[in-house]
Amino acid sequence: MRLSDVHFGMPFEQFQLVLPLGLWAVTLILLSPDERSGRSAPSDIAMSDFHDAIAHSALIDARYVGSPHTWYSRRLHQRLDRVLISSCWMIVFPKMQVAHLELSQSDHRGLLVEVECTVERKVSSFRFQHMWTMHSEFLGVVRRNWQYPTVGSGMMRLQQKMTRLKHCLKEWNKMVFGNVFDKVAAVERGLKEADEAYDQDPCDRTLVERNQCSAELVRVSAQDPIAIKDSAASFFQRLLTAELVFPEEMDSEHLEDGLTNEDRRSLCVMPTLQEVREAVFSIDPDSVAGPDGFGAVFFHTYWEIIFEDVFGAVTEFFRGVEIPRGFTTTIISLIPKTASPTCSSEYRSISLCNVTNKICTKLMTIQLGHVLLKVISLSQSGFVQGRLLTDNVLLAHKLVHSIESHRPDANVVFKLDMAKAYDRVSWEFLYQVLRRKDFPQRWIDLVANVVLQCWFSVLVNGEHAGFFHSTCGLRQGDPLSPALFVLVADYLSRGLDRLFAAHPTMYFQAPGRIQNMELLRDFLRAYERVSGQLINGMKSSFIVGRQASSLQTQAVQYAPGLGNDESLPWGEAGLDSKCVAGHSVTSASACFLVAESRLGVRSLADYVRAFSMKLWWRFRGKSSLWSEYLHGRYCRNLHLTIVPYNHNHSPVWHRLYCIRDVAEPFLFWTLGEVFLWRLFQDRISVDARMRQKGFSFPSKCQCCEAEEIVSHLFIESTAVQGMWQHFAALFRLCLCDTGSLTNMVHFWRYSTPFHSDLHIRTLIHFLILWFTWTQRNAAKYRGVPFSTDGIILEVQRHLRTLYAARTLTSTQWKGDLHRATVMGFLFRQPVPRAPSIIALGTGTSVLAELTTVWRGLELALTHGLAPLVVEVDVTTVISLLQSRAFGKWEVQHLIMRIVRLQQLLVADIQHVFREANGAADHLAKEAASP
Repeated sequence: MRLSDVHFGMPFEQFQLVLPLGLWAVTLILLSPDERSGRSAPSDIAMSDFHDAIAHSALIDARYVGSPHTWYSRRLHQRLDRVLISSCWMIVFPKMQVAHLELSQSDHRGLLVEVECTVERKVSSFRFQHMWTMHSEFLGVVRRNWQYPTVGSGMMRLQQKMTRLKHCLKEWNKMVFGNVFDKVAAVERGLKEADEAYDQDPCDRTLVERNQCSAELVRVSAQDPIAIKDSAASFFQRLLTAELVFPEEMDSEHLEDGLTNEDRRSLCVMPTLQEVREAVFSIDPDSVAGPDGFGAVFFHTYWEIIFEDVFGAVTEFFRGVEIPRGFTTTIISLIPKTASPTCSSEYRSISLCNVTNKICTKLMTIQLGHVLLKVISLSQSGFVQGRLLTDNVLLAHKLVHSIESHRPDANVVFKLDMAKAYDRVSWEFLYQVLRRKDFPQRWIDLVANVVLQCWFSVLVNGEHAGFFHSTCGLRQGDPLSPALFVLVADYLSRGLDRLFAAHPTMYFQAPGRIQNMELLRDFLRAYERVSGQLINGMKSSFIVGRQASSLQTQAVQYAPGLGNDESLPWGEAGLDSKCVAGHSVTSASACFLVAESRLGVRSLADYVRAFSMKLWWRFRGKSSLWSEYLHGRYCRNLHLTIVPYNHNHSPVWHRLYCIRDVAEPFLFWTLGEVFLWRLFQDRISVDARMRQKGFSFPSKCQCCEAEEIVSHLFIESTAVQGMWQHFAALFRLCLCDTGSLTNMVHFWRYSTPFHSDLHIRTLIHFLILWFTWTQRNAAKYRGVPFSTDGIILEVQRHLRTLYAARTLTSTQWKGDLHRATVMGFLFRQPVPRAPSIIALGTGTSVLAELTTVWRGLELALTHGLAPLVVEVDVTTVISLLQSRAFGKWEVQHLIMRIVRLQQLLVADIQHVFREANGAADHLAKEAASP
């Protein structure tokens, strides 16, 4: 506080309200001539007035130690910084002094207030220091201590070695590094002597010898630290040691998806040494250590020394051996949620776990991550690999934007907050969820081994308070806890889905009706009873549309009991234009380069543009609930690059709409395994091919006893031939002996006179080849029996997926578009024995029209009908005949014949509308009908 903040001469009682104990003053006025060195003497009148002001305010100039001057210029030194204290301060701190610190980068000295008070000595705990790893002798110390023989095996042996190494490192640190605080004090004394030498002789030599130094003392006092520790420890002990009450039986219909047998087997696989190493090195080396004091940097640096013991402990854990208490002991670190917390509930608890425990749970998390997506709903995106929480944020933004959609009753959006969500998870409920999702019992036992053996201490003011065993909850800080909590929360997500499906009016007709709110309340209360969770009514809230009346708002608030109304400020004005006007420099001009005399900052518009392109990329290439919703809401049967924009669309969709033309050219499909190219180049690793490269092993086809070669595997084997016959029958093809893969492709492509490059018949044989290869690999390397029925099912499933993804269109599923054609023509005058209907077989429509004109002209020439007028209802035929255009050989051949007959018969070929040519069309349709 500066002297300008108070008024000298104010009564002492008012001054105590401003500063109860003391005052730090910075002034330009001196108290005595000795406080200035150089130039002229200070003003006597100013010093007298300053004396009177201090005396009238009942303040005392605190005594100091060190240099008499606190401000320095080249030729003038003065004491411009001082500490003024009151009599109350002197009573509380009788032995108080002010130290004038050494000069740093500022021309003012720092003032350090030193007081004597009783400080309770705290017991220091062991912490592995990074600086130890830089000492040349430290590696040898660790190696020698770790190689001493130890009784026991597995986790117990690892814990004993780490405890022994801890005591060794404490002694080694005292001998090598000594007391760090004593060394710091010695350095400070040296700096003080150098500063005094400069005051006595301010020359270049003493200026160079004086080092820059800064010091700051921060002291936080507590009235009763013992009571605070006991209060924090008892609060978390009550929270984590709830009475063991078995929850109600859950509704199994809320948990539909379960694991397959293959997934169950993958969870029971023992981790390898390489997997353990990857798990160890995936832990942040700068993460806070647990109670044992060994951080991840110790395991990273000395892995080559300790890896055998670590791997042995991990192997023993995955065999089901009970985990020791030293592994699972956890420190609860308190992070304040508010600026001034007043109770333990206003702190967020973070569990500091031992690295040895993290290694085991990290491996379990990796195993669970491979199957987690199969057993949770799309709405679960937090802490799930491959999903982003921003997808749900975007979806919530879209729903809030649509809150004003017209319904009989108002729409409602709820925000639910779970009080101490991790700490309240019921273990029995967690086990029920894992069992209902078909997790193997062996893996559930591993989860129980981790959560049942947890012991906690609370870290309060640097000391450990309490030591208790938990009976519920998950540790925040354990790598496995987020994934387990996602499984627990999935019960709530699926339960809400089933609730809305059973009562459609909750979503489609009257979301805000009181009966629907009561159904929601009953479900949430049931979820609290079975899971141990508790909805925090103080932080939960709801939003209703502006069409809702006050009675409807009160009904919604009363029924669920979910906090206050936080509806959007409909119709309120935004910022006044005067608040954002009048800037002398525009943001656009500040975003140029520094070389152009600008600030060089990046434009916010560029940030928005870049993130919008990333959002478009996620919308195009990723599968999420948000992208699926936007596809169904806006795209439907249109491709997303041609969807028009409407002013009623959400802001997020408008953002995507504005960026799609810019982002679309930069999107590229990733290259696959080029299997087909390798197959036709004879580069796939069948047994015969591997033997040609020098590998010696017996060759056996997976579906019979013959040697495995390319032609046998994909064409000649009995099982594969039956599969080809199955698909050929679907297209009514007569399968012949092709002999090679190239001939097989040509057969499927040109099996009919007319073909299309994109028709499903010309593409399906590639899928057959690919899934034959995957079935062969599954039989050879995983022991799965080779099954042609499995290949057929995989091809059909993949075709359905392609159609659902709109990669295949409906036209590609239709039969050949070149249908059977019938020629029909009509002469205006009687012609004896002239046929009016002739079958033409299969062909294109243009070829049929040209053939009809040619055959009609031939009949006219035979019967001597010249000159004549030919009426055709297809403009394409008229254009071809007039332009004499070149095309396919059969079309060009017909054009040449028609032109020659047209010259002989002096025929005039004209276009008429289809209605005028109805008689000929009727004849053709009659002939084509069965």
